[in-house]
Amino acid sequence: GLRDRCAAWLDVDQPQTNVVLLRPKSGGLTPEALVRAARDHGVLLSTLGRDRARAVTHLGIDDAAIDRTLAVFARLA
Repeated sequence: GLRDRCAAWLDVDQPQTNVVLLRPKSGGLTPEALVRAARDHGVLLSTLGRDRARAVTHLGIDDAAIDRTLAVFARLA
């Protein structure tokens, strides 16, 4: 998933819940820029502190939505 596709520019903490924490690598997008860029492509994230962004899934998020989100992240690389 996300870890495999974006490992060059994004650290993804191993999710233990429906919350996925994203930490842009040095020289990449800031968390704020990542949130804005994802939103421009219809993916909603939030910042978490100064160095991370957060994605949250829920019951209404199906496999197709996850696939679309992964495609957005691939474009942001």
